[in-house]
Amino acid sequence: MKKRAARQQIAHVDLTCQVALQRLDSVGLWITDPIVHAMFVLTERGLHPPFRHLPMPVAFRACGGLRAWNSVFEALPALRSIRDMASNPDEPAGNVLKTLSVLMESLCLRDATDEKTGREATNYALSRLGHASVALSFWLRGGSLYEPTPALGSLLGGADFSLDLPVSLLRPPKNTMCILVPVEHRRRCADVESILVFTSHPKCTETGRTQRAIALHATRANGAGVIQEFHLRLDIDDETRTVHDLLTELIKCCQRDGDDRYASMQALWSTVLDYTVKTLLYLSLDDATISQDRAYSNAPTTFPGLGRRKRELRQAQTEQLYDRYIVGPARAADWAGAQAGELSLDGQVSPHWRRGHFRQQMYGLRGKQRKLIFIKPTLIRADLFDAAQSEGKPATMTRN
Repeated sequence: MKKRAARQQIAHVDLTCQVALQRLDSVGLWITDPIVHAMFVLTERGLHPPFRHLPMPVAFRACGGLRAWNSVFEALPALRSIRDMASNPDEPAGNVLKTLSVLMESLCLRDATDEKTGREATNYALSRLGHASVALSFWLRGGSLYEPTPALGSLLGGADFSLDLPVSLLRPPKNTMCILVPVEHRRRCADVESILVFTSHPKCTETGRTQRAIALHATRANGAGVIQEFHLRLDIDDETRTVHDLLTELIKCCQRDGDDRYASMQALWSTVLDYTVKTLLYLSLDDATISQDRAYSNAPTTFPGLGRRKRELRQAQTEQLYDRYIVGPARAADWAGAQAGELSLDGQVSPHWRRGHFRQQMYGLRGKQRKLIFIKPTLIRADLFDAAQSEGKPATMTRN
């Protein structure tokens, strides 16, 4: 039964490819070139089974999309500028899609026999470029995958986050990374499955002012299983500002311009940013628990003794593996954070849980330096709680 189900899945994907091929043939333009055929077909294939369960960048590589795009870059010199942009860490990721869209449109209209055919080809091409440009930028910039543990999600999910923390504390460990939201906590993150984070330093028009940009690309599946993508870019020209202020200003600008794309998604981005910021803040801690899983790098690349069909199957299975950093403890109790004895208490208070929270701690000569620490959820006055239990008295537990 398992073999039969696998064959049905593969047949479904092949049928999708056949429909795409017929659609391309009906257009009859330069995109019917075999190499370009493969690029569009494989790009779309990554959005369907048997790759749907993989993170978006991994699915793009596993289905052969990355390899197909690299082949097109070599065959078509006109597109090599896109490859250079996608691999440049100082180029905002959103600019890659904009430039690629303009170039694709010009190529379609140039080779079309009439305007209708050109528009038809352009719409087909542009509809398949969104996630491809993001995935290209991720791999060509050497992106890394970070997967928080469910325990970390539980610790940070209920943590107080000070909106007054300056954005200067928001320093991703790498310029290009992807946060994989565990299934257990996707509901807290607007059902988002992955969040790609691109940090760039675009050229500044104002002399003497440094600027940093953080672009986020969130992906999730709707009720029909269709992949939805959301994009947000935070331009940072003042490191003392907060993430909340930047998001609020961006939404107000969109409203003034009559663009309701971000305004309608304010709730989504507030949730996604909350999860992203907390994860990045945790990664910046000195006692952060991070381990590396090199499943893809350590997988065998040759399979001696196997026939062609079995060898190709094993290679395809290997391509679905991926390296990742596992972030956070396996259990919430494993994190050696601050304990109740480290916190000062004024007077007698009843036993209660203190919520986890981030704070800046003084250290160094005369306490002039600051570092970010996380105080994990702590049981305050546990001694009174234990005493009440030993005497058989009910202990009132509150959470603040």
